[in-house]
This record gives sequence, structure tokens and C-alpha cells, in this order.
Amino acid sequence: MGQSLSRLRKLRGRSLHELLTRGRQAISAWREQLPGWEGIAANEVPRLRWGAVQTGSLHSLPAAQSDLDAFAAGCRTRWAEASERVIDRARRAAAGRFDILGYQDLSFGSPIDWHLDPIRFKRASAEHWSRVPYLDAERVGDHKIIWELNRHQHFVTFGQAFRMTRDEVFAEAFVRQLRSWCAANPPKVGINWASSLEVGLRAIAWLHALHLLHGAAALTEEVVGEAERFLYLHGSHIEAYLSTYFSPNTHLTGEALGLLYLGTYLEDSTVARRWKALGWMILQNELTRQVRRDGVYFEQSTWYHRYTTDFYLHAVLLARGGGLPVQPAQDRLGPLAEHLLYLMRPDGTTPLFGDDDGGSLLSLNRLNGSDLRDTLGLAAVVLKRPDFCWNAGDCAFTAGWLLGQSAVETLDQLGIDRPAAVSHAFVDSGYYAMRDNWDTNGSLLVFDGGPQGALTGGHAHADALGFDLTVQGVPMLVDPGTFSYVGVEREWFRSTSAHNTVTLDGQSSSIPVAPFRWERFAPAHVDVWISHPRFDIVRGYHEGYQILPEPAVLSRIVVFAKGYGWVIVDQIESEGPHRVQQRFHAAPRVQVRRASSQAIVLETSGVAAGTLTVSAWGTGTFNVEDGWVSTAYGAREPGAVLSYDVAGPGGGAVTIVTALIPGDCDVTLEAVPVEDGRGWRIVAPTFRGTLVLPKPGFTARVGRLEAATGLAWLHEGPEGVPEAVCAWGEGTLVVDGAVIPGRSDRPWRSAIWHGASLVLEA
Repeated sequence: MGQSLSRLRKLRGRSLHELLTRGRQAISAWREQLPGWEGIAANEVPRLRWGAVQTGSLHSLPAAQSDLDAFAAGCRTRWAEASERVIDRARRAAAGRFDILGYQDLSFGSPIDWHLDPIRFKRASAEHWSRVPYLDAERVGDHKIIWELNRHQHFVTFGQAFRMTRDEVFAEAFVRQLRSWCAANPPKVGINWASSLEVGLRAIAWLHALHLLHGAAALTEEVVGEAERFLYLHGSHIEAYLSTYFSPNTHLTGEALGLLYLGTYLEDSTVARRWKALGWMILQNELTRQVRRDGVYFEQSTWYHRYTTDFYLHAVLLARGGGLPVQPAQDRLGPLAEHLLYLMRPDGTTPLFGDDDGGSLLSLNRLNGSDLRDTLGLAAVVLKRPDFCWNAGDCAFTAGWLLGQSAVETLDQLGIDRPAAVSHAFVDSGYYAMRDNWDTNGSLLVFDGGPQGALTGGHAHADALGFDLTVQGVPMLVDPGTFSYVGVEREWFRSTSAHNTVTLDGQSSSIPVAPFRWERFAPAHVDVWISHPRFDIVRGYHEGYQILPEPAVLSRIVVFAKGYGWVIVDQIESEGPHRVQQRFHAAPRVQVRRASSQAIVLETSGVAAGTLTVSAWGTGTFNVEDGWVSTAYGAREPGAVLSYDVAGPGGGAVTIVTALIPGDCDVTLEAVPVEDGRGWRIVAPTFRGTLVLPKPGFTARVGRLEAATGLAWLHEGPEGVPEAVCAWGEGTLVVDGAVIPGRSDRPWRSAIWHGASLVLEA
């Protein structure tokens, strides 16, 4: 296995065709190793363990049956709404009605057709799994919809409902659908064997369902035996067809987790020990390859980052239960979860950077798909981190279904701590979380200034220098999500036009060639980051438009005056003309009102009420267009798009300065005369600010500032009284005749006014 992973690393730069060819050669060599029914002897099939199987470690998987019983007994009292929601889903699933991804109340026929896409009315063929063209939507439909049903998350829901009610109807539904699936999906046949990740996630769901249904009358020895035989087939298939060549990302770690689960939940045997050791080895090896040094998953997708966090939380819990050494993997869990924490909006959801496939490792509570609080709650239990419980609601419901009553007691004892930092930089991945406070009415801008994913960039979007903005607790300008992995929608939702950034000549900054492959990347780079109690400043650039006939470089500066608003400076440097479009995507149900030719007001009402004034300075005009926002795979809602259009000049620089100010207010933006540089001034009802960009090697002079640094920001009160100043770079900064010296421990310096006195900040 180690040699395979080493070869994979050497192959990263090669074409997808070559990788697939190598993968198919491996598949061809392994294909017949998977035994069919006739090849399985009864004594070769590992039996399930029942009861309290862990080695005595607290908070490990599988949870003790007695601990689950104690938890389930109190569910309908403490979590009445969530419990009834689970029971209702179980009843509907027993009747053949399913909520799949962003689709509601789907029917796959009666009896269930396990190979059907009921949205496009396509059915995958019953042929050898390696010949099923699952990426061909014309022949198969959307494979994601088919696979999501066949992950059998609802089997776990049957188990939850049974535990809470002891009603055999849920166990009987499980048995009926389990047998139906086994009859319709013989080994090696059909789309449901075509992805080893799907096989692994299905095995995990079966194991949890069987564990929760333990003691049900419908779970006869014959039924359990059939499940055990198919679990053996699942494990054998995963082991034979690991994604070491094709999709060596969450596919590989999810498959390894499936092996670790099987090796832990099955009785001790040669094959169970092998699967457990192999799964844990892969997971440990991949942790340093797939997670950057700043703790962020390498495909630049918040959804797949959450997958990875869940995978490793479960893996550590299984390692504890299986007597495996949990270090250093457990040490890496903190940074993984911290990324989710710092990107989390006040309502518990996350910006949808990159692909969102709508799925989950386990669906135990079915909150909003982008709601991170259950994952952070489990991380709090595993790592004893009360800061992960901040604004997490009552996340103990999900943790209890995994770990029993002891997890609930741990969370109750932990309490809640405010996170240590407010804003946070994830330097290696290029995400910058700019926040003013951790309260429910806090504001958050997450800036995307990092690389374009990893490997073939499969789950990345053309979103260089984009951002997601929450204003006083209300998401206002958002990343529109993914919606679909097939069709023309796939191309639009991952294009540059579908993100809060700038396009040139209607072109995307990165160029795709297939649904999960990019021909050319436009990685962004950040060269300025200042985090101060009063303001955060980030500057990034990318060269994705160097391929145009008139090459161009884009840069963006974001200044967050905390509690007051944001100033964004977009600059395009080129020798020739371009059509420039700055686009902002409003969240669903945001109303748009034009205040003037250069200002637009965004408003929401109801519980999530907020107002934002968007003002621009430049040579363009605002247009309001119709767009889409997808908050879940397969679901989309109308959303307004604010487009600031500039017809390019004969060459040189194009600059757009935008102010985003909470409230419905008058805002003035203007260029200010600057000797040897450029500058802009904003005047809003609650503050004033001046941004200065000196020419390299020169000193820019404006008002009370003299700056030979990369940039300088002067923050003033509403009457123009100076409050704070900061600058980036090593050059001279003089304010009111006083020199503000640089610092050896950071590339920026700052000072604040106490009355009439200017005080350097240490």
C-alpha cells in the first residue's frame, strides 16, 4: 500500500487519461479477486460483534449498548423536536418516501428501484460495475441521486426510531429494504458497486443500523447472516479497488474508514484484523498529504473539508475502541475543526466554497446541510474543547447517537468557551476569516485567496479572490454553491461569474475541461494580512487572465473596519482594453433596491433582518441581474446579482472601489490627490477612512499621512477625528510628523490616538 501511495505522488503531474489508464489496468488485474456467493465459505465470513465491544476506552466506537439505551430513553424528553423529526423521516422512508440531498419527498418506485434517478427518469444498467458509465448523465442520470439513496443513511434512521420507540415496524422496514437491495445488487453488478467510496459509506451505515437495531425481533439469525455476508463482500471490494489512482482524495480516506469500521465492528479474525490495520494505516498516511499545514483540506472545498473532519473524528473514535494508537492523528483534529469554527457564520452554517455534494458521513440529525454545529460538537467531545461548542446549539443529540449518554454528560460538563481569536488567517490554503465578534449579531467576511484545489482540481471552483459576507448575523453576499455535478448547471455554478469576484471579457479565471477536471488553474496569492482589534486588511492577486490576448493581473484589497463596514479595492492592470465585471451574489430572499446610479441597498426581513448599502466608485454602472443560489445539492433558489460593469479603456489600470456599509445610508467614495501614489476616501455616517497605496520606492503624501510602505489605512470617527492608523511593509510611516517605526516580529505596524496623543501599539 505504501508503494502505491508513493507512486501516486509521482503521478500527480500526469494527465487524467494516464491516471485512469493505470487505474483501469489495476482494476483489470484485481477484478476477479472479489469472490461471488459461490466463493464464500460460511466459516470465512466474519460475524458481527454485539453488545459493549469497545476495549474500555471512554468515547470510542462502537458505543456500549447500555450507554445507547440510556441516551435513547431520554431523547424524546430533552430533544423532543429533533426526535420527532427522526421518527417522521423513518416512517416516510418505510413507506418509500425519501428526502435526498436537496430533493424532498422522492419516490424510487414500489418496490424501490435501487438503480433509478427519479428526477431524470434514467436507470443505470445491470452490467459489471466497471462498465457502468456513471458520469454519463444521458445514459444513467445523476449518479449522485442514485448513490445517495444507496448509501442507506435512512437505515440508520430506522435504527434511531426503533431505539426511541421500540416499534418493530422500523426493524421490519430495515429488513425488507435490506433484502430488496441484496437481491437487486448482486456482487460486482451495477452502479452501486462502481465507487468504492459509496461501498464504504454504505457499509458504515449498515453497521450503525445493525448496532442500533440490536434486540429487534425482526433481526433474525438468517437476516443477520445475510447482512454479514454482504458486509464481507463490501470489505473485499473496497480492499481490492482502493482509489489509489482515481480520486485519491476523500474517496481514499472514506474507503479506508469503511475498512476500519468493518475491522472494528466484526469479530476478531484474520480478515478483520487486516482491514482494521490497512484502514488505519491509509488514514494516517493521507492525513499529512490531504490536509495542509494550516489544517485545511487540500481540495479547497468547505464541504469536503467537513467530510474529512468527520472521517477523522470517527477514525480516532474507532482507533480508541480498537486499541490502536491514536497519536499523531488526534493532534491534527484540532486544526481541522478550527477551520470549520472560524469559517462558521453566526447561524451555524458555512460558506460553500468549492463543491458541495450534499452528502454526509452519517445523517443523525439532518440539520441544514451546511450547518457545522454537529461536527464541532463531536469534536468538542473527542478533544475536550469547549470553544467548539460556541454557538453550537444543543449538539449533544448527534454526539449521543454515536457515543451514548456519556457523550451528553461530557458536553454538559464542558460548558461553552468563546474562541480565543476573533479573526484568523489560514495561510497555506489562503482563507482569511475577518470577524468583528462572536455574538449572534456578529459580522464575518471570509476571503478566498488560495490555490485552486489539488490534483486535477476536481472539487474546486473558479473563485479566485472571492468572498462570502455575513452582515450583523445575516448572510448577505454568498457563494452560490454547486447545485449539480452534471449538465450546463455544473459549468455555471463553478464559473467565475457565479462568485463574488471580478471577471474579464466574460471569461472564467480558471478553465474546466471535464466535470471534475480543470485545464488551467488561477491560483490566488495573498501578500498582505493585517489583523487588528479595530480592522482587518487583506490583499491578494491572481494571474488567471494572463492567457487573454491582452494579458491582465487582478488584485483585490479588502479593508474591514470592524463594526462599521468594508472597503474593497479591485485593480486590473493590463496593456489593452477589457470588459470588466465585478459581481456580487445576494443570498436568497434578499430584496434589492437601487438608491442611485452608484448605490444599491440590500434588505432582508423577518427573523434574519438586515440591511446593506453597496456603493461603488469607478467608471462603470450598476446592473441588477437574475441569478441562482444553491444551498443544497439539487436545490436552487432565485438570487439577485449585482454587476458593476466597466467598458475597458485603451489600456492601463482599471480600478473599482466598493463600500459595503450596514444599514440604509448615504456613502461617499472618492479618489484623493496623492503625491507618488493613489488613494481613496470613504465617508459613511459612522466612520471615515483613507486608504493609500504608495508607488514602489516612493513616499506617498496625503493629509496627515506620509507612507513609503505597501499600503496605509487611516481610520477616523464620523466627525473626522483620527482614531487609528496602520501600514504594511518596511518603509517609512509618518503621521502628524511622528514616525511610526516597524516591528521585527510582524510586517505591519499600528498606532492609536488617545485624545490628541498618538500611541504606538506594541
